[in-house]
Amino acid sequence: MEAEVKKTSPWFDAVPDERRYPALAGVVRCDVMVVGAGIVGVMTAWRLAAAGRRVVLLEKNHIGTGDTGFTTAFLTRVPDTSAASLAERYGKEFVARVFAATTAAQEYARELIASEHIDCDFQDCTSFNCAYRPNDETLVAEWEVVKDADSQAQFLAEPVAAELSGAPIAEALVFKREARFHVRKFLFGLLARPTAKRIQVFEESEVTDVIPGWLGVSVKTRFGVVKAKKVIFTTGLPISALSELRAVVEPRITFALAASYGKSAPISDNLFWDTDSPYQYYRLFDQDKTSIVLGGEDRGASEKADPTSPKPHEKLEQFLKKRASGKFTITHQWSGSLFETEDGLPYIDQHPHYGNKVIVATGFGGNGMVMGGMLGSWIASDLAMGKANAHAPLFSFRRTNVAIAKPTPRKSAFTPLQRGLRWLLPLIFLALLPLPAYVFFTARNGLAFLQGVDFKTANLLLFPLLGLYAFFFVWAQIIIGSSLNPLRRVFPGIEKFHRIEGVVAFLFAVTHPTLLFLGVGLAAYLAYEFVAPEQKLFVLMAQAGLFLMFLTVGTALLRKTRMFQKIWRKIHFANYAVFALVWVHSWNIGSDVQPTNLRYLWYFFGITAVAATTWRIWRAYHPAQMARPAGAREFVKVTTLDQLKEGALTCVEAKGQKIVLLKIGEIISAIDNTCSHAGGPLCDGALTGTVVECPWHGSKFDLTTGAVVVGPARSPQQRYNVRITGNDVEVEV
Repeated sequence: MEAEVKKTSPWFDAVPDERRYPALAGVVRCDVMVVGAGIVGVMTAWRLAAAGRRVVLLEKNHIGTGDTGFTTAFLTRVPDTSAASLAERYGKEFVARVFAATTAAQEYARELIASEHIDCDFQDCTSFNCAYRPNDETLVAEWEVVKDADSQAQFLAEPVAAELSGAPIAEALVFKREARFHVRKFLFGLLARPTAKRIQVFEESEVTDVIPGWLGVSVKTRFGVVKAKKVIFTTGLPISALSELRAVVEPRITFALAASYGKSAPISDNLFWDTDSPYQYYRLFDQDKTSIVLGGEDRGASEKADPTSPKPHEKLEQFLKKRASGKFTITHQWSGSLFETEDGLPYIDQHPHYGNKVIVATGFGGNGMVMGGMLGSWIASDLAMGKANAHAPLFSFRRTNVAIAKPTPRKSAFTPLQRGLRWLLPLIFLALLPLPAYVFFTARNGLAFLQGVDFKTANLLLFPLLGLYAFFFVWAQIIIGSSLNPLRRVFPGIEKFHRIEGVVAFLFAVTHPTLLFLGVGLAAYLAYEFVAPEQKLFVLMAQAGLFLMFLTVGTALLRKTRMFQKIWRKIHFANYAVFALVWVHSWNIGSDVQPTNLRYLWYFFGITAVAATTWRIWRAYHPAQMARPAGAREFVKVTTLDQLKEGALTCVEAKGQKIVLLKIGEIISAIDNTCSHAGGPLCDGALTGTVVECPWHGSKFDLTTGAVVVGPARSPQQRYNVRITGNDVEVEV
């Protein structure tokens, strides 16, 4: 039986897609923040860390699962654009400077892999820009420019039968000292080196807002904030918070496959791309030299495929049969996105409207490995550190005089309700904080009861107060912990406060019996002589609660260690048992609870804790849909019933939001058209039943729920309510 073709790239076979770093929570500070953890982002963070900067690296999905994970990984210095067209626009000297920059970046990659001993299947090789017919005009025009730009290039005007069996190359531009590697092995090998330990990496942390300030810039995610002096954006498609930059790049889709020949693949261990339009590019994949990766059939992201012609992967398979003869098996098929500028060279520059605080690296086309990962990171990191870089002017926005629109005026980062809660909740906490002490000292007519007492007596008189506050902070742990995710949206630093407050609760809980022990002595303490026999059970309950607190607080503090990183959250749920134990203990044995007005506060603590726990359990079994944009929602007409085709995708727009609709019978489903993985348009994807496949990287979503069916996407699509009014189809936005 033939093995099923994997609908992903082969890079994930050796290094699977999985979460290796935590999500951002709370407030983190650094010198430079890098957004986007593909090869450009990882290399930028690496260079900054190597220069001694404090770096935070944010990734919306997982490390190397965007375009970097769907590349063919050519380590070539040759730009992914026509050298002849560049020379016509800017002159031959400009092209020579571009080649000098990419050559230096390529050498850096070679030296880095060697010096850091990164096992990433690195292999020196030669590359061929080839034609299958003699006297190819495109190749001749390229050579007229390249011969003066790259001293290691040569024109080969005779057939090269040894390079491809079955269909020899007629002529080619040959570039010596090129290379190939395994991109995911490289990334994770690099992140395992000591220098990378200085990088704080956060995955599943999508940027939702960028807030430039006088002294730096803040970047918000769903549950956290990073405050930095500079921020560098290295995402292929500029993030939605920088939507004004999306106009400077054109999205394209490329298709690829991997084919295994069993024994030996019929091409040499080099890099190849041709002059066809669209062109193909191919190389050996594995160290055993039995498999080929082939890419091509590029088209604009908005171009619709011709339903009468073979599909892109079928065309690639036909090419392989023609150009690399032999029996093979297709093992992988995938697609990827490219982002190209008007002249084919990237932009690596400061955002023109944010001064030197925001730096952008985008538009690397099909040369993300060298021009992006090695050269882009070099220029971007130098810009962030205020260092001169001789290559930077080649890739600035001024090169093409592109006009960058001013950013859309910022809306408040918080809804009116959230702004109110930011004031109200701290006030409630601060109002409750002094109440136990107030009741305690009022019942004793102030501090007079401590006058003239000895050390032991003072301990006996004060230990109840410590118990009251131990309970108060345990209650706060339950309230905050049960609603941590919603509270993060209002208080980005709430998790840090929660951890500190947990330690404070534990210290009060330990000090409470310690003062009692110092007051009554060891023998009386161990014999429980300080309490009536019928109340001994309540003391034992408090001691059990203290033991559980030791476990919950201790494992939370050690949560990053190998021993506890997978289980500390489960142990942390014991805090609910702690609260129940200490509530019963303090109610029955606390000298100031039932006899004073504290009993009303204890009622409040008990009721709110039960409500918070119930809320936490309900959320666990009823996961909420993705949060919708803030502001009032209304139903907007987007189409009519007679314009919807049964079982087919329909793309509509409401209030500037692109939405994809699916009608099956009487049910119409609506989800966000923009893929949560890398921004691909779902309307252009393939539909199977109620599941749509993103055309960029193959993520699949259930249109009825928005849920992720197949990755690499990690987050579900936003789902919209639909209603029918007469013949009109309306969506709530």
